[in-house]
Amino acid sequence: MTLGENGTKREKRNETGTARRQAKKREFKARANEEGMIRNILAIDDSASMREILRAAFGSAGYEVTVANDGADGLEHALAQRFDLVLTDLYMPRMGGLDLIKHLRANPSYLETPILVLTTESDEGFKAAVRDAGATGWIEKPVDPELLVDLASALGETNT
Repeated sequence: MTLGENGTKREKRNETGTARRQAKKREFKARANEEGMIRNILAIDDSASMREILRAAFGSAGYEVTVANDGADGLEHALAQRFDLVLTDLYMPRMGGLDLIKHLRANPSYLETPILVLTTESDEGFKAAVRDAGATGWIEKPVDPELLVDLASALGETNT
């Protein structure tokens, strides 16, 4: 084989892989619409790298992901568009995760929406505060992106 042929084969393989991923995303979205599964996720974290990890993990699994850099920005997004799952950091500038959760739970559109807190906290006081605010649960950082995707899928199944 010559270098030209080899490059051509690689290019075709990449196009096929991309087409396959796009087809999987379309299939996932169609199934999610039919079954009432989680489709749209709001991920809120003041860390740019964490936002990118969440966007990449959920996006590659076929979810629509909107990211926000703090609770105030997240609340603005949540009031403008309905989300099926909200992930939020706890400590952020302008508005923290607990205040965000309280605002969301006061909105009828978010009474039943799963809200998960991503945090480094693990003491009992934190757990009580998160429960009292109305969070569905919490996940300690560092997070495993695959675990988050599996959790979103499982939450979607319990909400149908």
